[in-house]
Amino acid sequence: LAPDPASARRREPDDPVQVLEYYMESRGLNRSDLIPFLGSKERVSEVLHRKRSLSLEMIRRLHAGLGIPADLLLGTKPAKATHQYAVEVRPEVPS
Repeated sequence: LAPDPASARRREPDDPVQVLEYYMESRGLNRSDLIPFLGSKERVSEVLHRKRSLSLEMIRRLHAGLGIPADLLLGTKPAKATHQYAVEVRPEVPS
């Protein structure tokens, strides 16, 4: 069976910027509508261009003011590791 295209569109994104863009589009908001939640026109631009991450305070304001779930604004994808480390686990030796 082919996936239902309508259900694919309803899936909420897992990147904080995509979340903001999704909510802006679905509610007819523009960038200036985000200023009270992010702090300034420049800050809105920095966040939407991924030059600045959302702070915890911004997330709280977006959640309280626009009802955007905070966990979506935190993002669910883990950051890509740039290094791999080997970890050796040694059993405890009784004394």
